[in-house]
Amino acid sequence: MKMTFKKTFIFMTVLMLSAVSCSEVKQSESITRNSENTTVSSPSDEKGGIELTYAYYNELGNEFNKMVKTFNEEENGCKIVLKDYSDMLVYENPEFKAGITKESYAALKVEMYQDIIKGEIDIVDSSIIGEPSTFEILKNQGAFADLYQFMENDPDVNRSILNETVLKLNEIDGKLYNMPTYFGINTMIGETQYVGTKENWTFEDLKNCWEQMPEGATIGGHKTKEYVYMVLLRNMLHEFVDYKNGTASFDSPKFREILQFCNDNFATLDYGWGSVPIDFNSPMLINDFPIHGIMKYYEYTKGENTLVGYPSNDGRGAFIEQDINYNFAINAGISAEKQECAWQFIRRFYDYDYQLDQYNPKFDDGKGGFFYQEEVGIPINNKAFEEGARQIINGEIYSAVITQQGVEVNNGLPTQEDYEGLVEYIKTVNMVETRIHDDLWQIIQDEIYSYFAGGQDIDTTIDHIQNRASIMVSEKA
Repeated sequence: MKMTFKKTFIFMTVLMLSAVSCSEVKQSESITRNSENTTVSSPSDEKGGIELTYAYYNELGNEFNKMVKTFNEEENGCKIVLKDYSDMLVYENPEFKAGITKESYAALKVEMYQDIIKGEIDIVDSSIIGEPSTFEILKNQGAFADLYQFMENDPDVNRSILNETVLKLNEIDGKLYNMPTYFGINTMIGETQYVGTKENWTFEDLKNCWEQMPEGATIGGHKTKEYVYMVLLRNMLHEFVDYKNGTASFDSPKFREILQFCNDNFATLDYGWGSVPIDFNSPMLINDFPIHGIMKYYEYTKGENTLVGYPSNDGRGAFIEQDINYNFAINAGISAEKQECAWQFIRRFYDYDYQLDQYNPKFDDGKGGFFYQEEVGIPINNKAFEEGARQIINGEIYSAVITQQGVEVNNGLPTQEDYEGLVEYIKTVNMVETRIHDDLWQIIQDEIYSYFAGGQDIDTTIDHIQNRASIMVSEKA
């Protein structure tokens, strides 16, 4: 598919205007794509009913396939049709399906985007869109239905049983257009002796603390400009990109200050293996600390540490990670009847039994026993999280005593106080993870790396980023 982004987005806008009235698929018809290599997996049509399309291009997990099978076998008048886009992908090494070409991946993303706008994909999962930022654009354009309307008459899956913080952070004007099944908290941790006790900090706070660090100190074990700039910008890019209004502001004094700080205080990576080795033994100002459950939070409580988060201009340092399991939305451009069927399917991923079962999933060890996988994420169902945490606290899932190099070590287990501490910490998080398009990230990275390597000065770097980013953001708005 050869189509410029500008033309593509104009086309998509036109399609969106007509999607509400003309996107419903006839019950007797199969859903197909205009491609010779399309593979559509659909249930038997013997019972009739409303077909709901779920799109994918990666392997679907056994658990998801099981949910689809169970749903389709029920007498509910609805069926899930799995629409496979993987035939669009071209591999650099076809034998091992390795190295997806950039061109084929871009074409897949555009086609999936168009199919959502046309109402040909009924149930949307952010992980299938290709880029999380594209999902956010669709969300802001009104492509998804308000999930609250389905919860109003649902006695089991509704606002009262779901994590209020996560719901609120996903709202737009009081409406909920998507909802993750599990979530995590992405933050950074530092020893209190270096970072103090202030949770969440600004860029100025980080600079002040860095100036007080011993010689040879690192950020996350790293001493390179490239790593540090990614840490600093990871949660600040939303301050320089406005997709809603189609503008970019990388020519701001704050962006310049970040680049200068990285360039003046850290080494340049020469892209050779081991050129600047990772060092976890020297004093470390901060380090990544993703929290996916009570066990990780317990690790934080065992030392004199502070959860400072990622530095940001407004001091909002921690953010909610949502693409851990599923992050569902329902297409707004389909009939109310189809939307209700879609809710009847996705709601199963939020009920107590599913959420608890997946929090600490149990696997056969091949020896007649089983083992538990580490927490996959925090359940959005509050009761499931509470019960899963209770099982961990009581030693029903993990043992406090483990064997390391033949020696038994008592690492302890979380307490009820740890659980309550994590619940309260979740309430302090006030933003979801901000993502930008891969193409925009590549622009920023190319220009910054050239600056770090001495290939261009900072003024040229900022001008290039601002001009290139402004064009791209305006096209995608």
